[in-house]
Amino acid sequence: MTTPASGLSSSPRLARSPRSLVLGQDIDTGEPHGLDDRHRTQHVTVIGRTGSGKTTLLEHLILEDLDSHTSAVLIDPHGPLSDRIISLATQEQRERITLLEPWHDRPFRLHLLET
Repeated sequence: MTTPASGLSSSPRLARSPRSLVLGQDIDTGEPHGLDDRHRTQHVTVIGRTGSGKTTLLEHLILEDLDSHTSAVLIDPHGPLSDRIISLATQEQRERITLLEPWHDRPFRLHLLET
């Protein structure tokens, strides 16, 4: 069963078809819950209060993307998450990471639709 609005799946058959990332399980039923990749490619927003695991979730999602040779964009204005991703990535994965570091004295412009 997939909740279309959220993209969260809850099914004992949470096989990677097309692909799904198991995020956890229901504490009452033990049923796995995950995020289908077909929903992840349509954008993911992670919202929660301080200490709820947002950064850890994003870390796992990005590392999963690196493992599967899938693109990911991380906007990390403070830097700790991008530093951690780089430290956890393999050498081959690091070679595929593009890090953009904007500074107040060196702003840059990025237009994703330009060729």
